[in-house]
Amino acid sequence: MRLTTFIGRTVLTAGFAMSLTFAQGTTGTGNLGATGPVGKAQDPNSTVGQPTTPGTTQDNTRSRTGNMDQSGSATGDRSMDKKPTDHSGHMSGAAGHSGAGGRMDGTGSSMVGKSDSSFMMKAAMGGMAEVQMAQMAQQKASSQEVKDYARKLEQHHTEANDKLKAIAQERQVPLPTDIGSEYKMIAGKLQNLSGSEFDRAYIKAMVADHRKDVREFEKQSARGMDSDLKSFASSALPTLKEHLQSAEQLSTSSRSRKMDK
Repeated sequence: MRLTTFIGRTVLTAGFAMSLTFAQGTTGTGNLGATGPVGKAQDPNSTVGQPTTPGTTQDNTRSRTGNMDQSGSATGDRSMDKKPTDHSGHMSGAAGHSGAGGRMDGTGSSMVGKSDSSFMMKAAMGGMAEVQMAQMAQQKASSQEVKDYARKLEQHHTEANDKLKAIAQERQVPLPTDIGSEYKMIAGKLQNLSGSEFDRAYIKAMVADHRKDVREFEKQSARGMDSDLKSFASSALPTLKEHLQSAEQLSTSSRSRKMDK
């Protein structure tokens, strides 16, 4: 009886130990298969311990590669579409560019150098004044030679003034519309004279004014920056020199007639 009881207890104890061992082994294996090392939580995005389907890894790689390709393509498209900015100060097409003539072509808006601008102002005022005084001389002069000279000056200077206006308009440079105080003073003095006194004073004024014109136009034709203004000055010089020579001859004739009297 005692032997039977001992054997039963032994068997019962052994069975309990085996059950406990089996349970522990099953739990440990399950934990390793599901979570990896004990005590560390598994990353939900991790593929460790998860069953893999053939092609899944490759598909994921292709997906990530495709995203990178799309990003690179978009970046490349934006890079190619962006045109470089020109910081040289030049503008292409309708904007035009600055040429050697010292002005900007293409827009109609232009820049004229300081010396060229000064020449244009002086030439415009001088040209208008000579036309006005020539018109006055044709009415007040007593000598037919002086009247003929004044008529020639009016024609030539009107033509020159029109050429200068065209150049200024192309460059959008406003020219003076008034002859200025200096010429107004000369014209005022002439207006108060008549007969031979007017003839002598008018011719004297034309000698002085055309000497100044010749100097200014020679300077512009040699040193001007704007090619069209240089050409304008060069083409006008022969006529101005002719006007000066004729005025000097009339002045000499006027003095001779005065001396004969």
